[in-house]
Amino acid sequence: MNLKKYELKDISVVIVTYNRKQDLDIAINSFKDKIKKLGEVLIIDNSSTDITEKFIKNLKNSNIKYVRSKVNSLTISRNVGVVKSSKKTKIVTFLDDDISLNKDYFENILDVFNNHKEAVGVSGYYFPKDKKINGLENILRKLVL
Repeated sequence: MNLKKYELKDISVVIVTYNRKQDLDIAINSFKDKIKKLGEVLIIDNSSTDITEKFIKNLKNSNIKYVRSKVNSLTISRNVGVVKSSKKTKIVTFLDDDISLNKDYFENILDVFNNHKEAVGVSGYYFPKDKKINGLENILRKLVL
């Protein structure tokens, strides 16, 4: 079997955010060791009024690209991310701005595409066993922040 082998550099990550600099910081830090190896990370900002833009620009990472969207819509902003992604991109992955990835997240995506030629998409979730989340606290935090 002669399958095409995808690599980290073939992946563009699209993260849509709105006034969630603190969550975005956690999300980016959860895969910071992979950022230089990935094709790119696009932060699509739905016109935040907090310091999201300043935060991203202060990262000074050429692989992280900031795009400000005038429309506050998750769907439209994800589409903006696809349109703005590099022409070299072979895989686009959408991440929420409030996630924390396990260390093998991108490798697991590559494993699916590299070992299953019929795969056209991958979906899933990760919940670390060592984390305890108070559901009400998490909901309130998202509503208030």
